[in-house]
Amino acid sequence: MNKKNIFVEPNEEIISIIDQIIDSPENKFNLVIPQGAQVWQSLINLKLLKREAELMGKDITLIVSDDLGKEIAEGVGFGVVKDKDFSIKFSEEEEQEEETLLVPPPDDELEGETKKQ
Repeated sequence: MNKKNIFVEPNEEIISIIDQIIDSPENKFNLVIPQGAQVWQSLINLKLLKREAELMGKDITLIVSDDLGKEIAEGVGFGVVKDKDFSIKFSEEEEQEEETLLVPPPDDELEGETKKQ
């Protein structure tokens, strides 16, 4: 079973991250957290994330970019991988979803939409 990858935005609040995990049917996650992200501003954020993950039966591995982040996350009890050791493997569904978002509709479809409205 593949883990779902969640990419944390630098200014994303911890409650938003927890909501994504709660709303997902998946039970295993890679949480990719950039250096300087709001999550790192308080140890309470990581402890809250850990507690909620355990309550929901979710397995979370944190993907970090620096030694300090790795040390802090391990101290809270997360499995941790530094990003240079991590190769992102998208599931087929994620790849297809990404392609859908990146490919604009053909011009004739856009014209048809305009005419219908």
